[in-house]
Amino acid sequence: APKPSNSPFAPLVHRSSPGLASEPGSRGWTREHPRHTAGLLSGLARWGESVAVGTTDGEVFEVSAAGAWTKLGPRRNVSIVALASIDARVLYVLDADGAVFRTVDGRNFKQVRPPPALGTDERREAGDWRPYRTLSARQVKGKEMVLVAGLSRHAAYSRDAGNSWEEVELGGPETLRASFVGANGDFVVAGDRGRVFVGPREGKGWDEHHIAEKPAI
Repeated sequence: APKPSNSPFAPLVHRSSPGLASEPGSRGWTREHPRHTAGLLSGLARWGESVAVGTTDGEVFEVSAAGAWTKLGPRRNVSIVALASIDARVLYVLDADGAVFRTVDGRNFKQVRPPPALGTDERREAGDWRPYRTLSARQVKGKEMVLVAGLSRHAAYSRDAGNSWEEVELGGPETLRASFVGANGDFVVAGDRGRVFVGPREGKGWDEHHIAEKPAI
């Protein structure tokens, strides 16, 4: 017989429609859809009292706590990859071309980094073609810090709301899959093979950390 669980959470119940509450008013997740977009949802970020949502067809929506969808603009012609917010009304958007946009009102989007050049096939193989795929932002001591990392070993960061950028090459050919801006202004990037990079340290560049290998089974 199975042992009794001390967990305070109720056991998961698998339904044909995952996450949908079984009866109106019952506890559970509610499935929402904007109904006026054909794109798949591709990014989320808290934005004020609402949530910003990006789609694969280049749209950005604001979703209120009541479930109302409001389209923000303008629409981009490529997929939205990620979103990040600072405080209540500053929103950053990253698209599949590696371009970053900033808005404070949801209507006017200013591009704060041009898309990286595609280059030649040889440069692509060398890792110089690198659309970014992860985006993080945070306000630290009154400064807007922004961090993006890509499919190869490159990351770029800004300390002035995207007005100027620095780019760094981290590690080997591993994909950089996650990024984070710490409360003290550190930039953190995580990649494949258990590698984590923190920096830049003054006069020292970036610190590299290795997560222990998985034990053999």
